[in-house]
Amino acid sequence: MLKKAQEGDIRELNHMTASYTSGCTVDKEYGTMIIRRQFRVENQDNERCILNSEPDKNGSNESSDDQQWGITIVQLSPKGGSTNSFCIPNNLRNPKIRLLDHQTLDILSDEKTITTTITEIEKKLKPISGIATEDEIEETFNTLSCQQYVIPSIESIDSKAFGTLELEEEEYGTVIKINDTPVRITIYVTVGESLSPIIDHAEKLMAEKFYEKAIRSMYPSMLELKNDYWLEEPEDESDAEPTPLTLEEFKERITITEIAFNQDKTTTIICSNDDMFEDHDIVISTDTRGVYKDSALAE
Repeated sequence: MLKKAQEGDIRELNHMTASYTSGCTVDKEYGTMIIRRQFRVENQDNERCILNSEPDKNGSNESSDDQQWGITIVQLSPKGGSTNSFCIPNNLRNPKIRLLDHQTLDILSDEKTITTTITEIEKKLKPISGIATEDEIEETFNTLSCQQYVIPSIESIDSKAFGTLELEEEEYGTVIKINDTPVRITIYVTVGESLSPIIDHAEKLMAEKFYEKAIRSMYPSMLELKNDYWLEEPEDESDAEPTPLTLEEFKERITITEIAFNQDKTTTIICSNDDMFEDHDIVISTDTRGVYKDSALAE
């Protein structure tokens, strides 16, 4: 829709913004669209897990225990497009989103108006897909302050573990091989002075092969998710029920595609899965020590 609008055809986009009951706003250049919407919540192992899918329809748009309000940010530029979703508190009264330009926005509610940026949202808010309590979502939301981030000016930096890392917008990246498989390494930084400590931290974790233990810790929950919800349904009632995957079968279909080191020293590991979850990747989050925290599906 954004691409069509940039080319002069805004009919489809106008229809969506007019009919979307929860709120949809687009910037004047048709490069950024933000949608306020609800996501599904399930309790898994006594933890509140937010899924990147619509909640069950129960005849009401009011918040409930199995729903989480969030915003989806869609961006389109000559370099490509992206779609990311983040949690906002369920207890906001009459919230609205107002784009001031392609990066800056107001989040308005009966209580207050918060001015922030897409970059700040990406760095601070809880992402959709993963474990998060309502208190955690509210705490991170309350840190939004339109904080400005300085993009590093160093074009590239050499690393013993990664070779040469090239600056690409707000991140440094390269490709290495793990078990003969290409893996993209991404290091997110916004302040030049913090670059060396993050690279040192990333090199230490890679030397310890932290990703191997994190992936092993992911197996039980994701295998259960596959067998409980993602097995192919039989086409006919007479067909046999699909056979659940074994752990060994599941392991063989997992491949690391990217490891991202964040400025707060947490890490994100992205794995492809041979279409076991259709177009979704598995995203593993670790703490600052590289220890597994949780895993979720993401497009």
